[in-house]
Amino acid sequence: MAYGLKVKLDKEKDAHRAEETAFTALEAKTKASEQRASDEGTATQGLRVKLEGMEADREKCKADMERLQAELEKVAAEKDAAVAHQKELQDALDAVRARRLTLAAMACCRTVP
Repeated sequence: MAYGLKVKLDKEKDAHRAEETAFTALEAKTKASEQRASDEGTATQGLRVKLEGMEADREKCKADMERLQAELEKVAAEKDAAVAHQKELQDALDAVRARRLTLAAMACCRTVP
């Protein structure tokens, strides 16, 4: 009978050890899962920060594009004014040349006997 109790006690001890081993494994698995969740949370936070930085860069680029567009429009207006002024100067030069030709023709006609 004592042998039977000893066998039963040994079986109980083995079952208890198995339960402890399973519990320890479950604890390790839980800790690993919590660590993964923490790492994912950290990664998610990092992505949020990166996204916020990218959004700020996008807003800065948008402002730069608007500033450059305004500068481009200003330069285009200056170019149009310069082209118009150049045309006025060319018209004036053409008028002076035409007047010179007229005067030269008139002077030529006067000197001919």
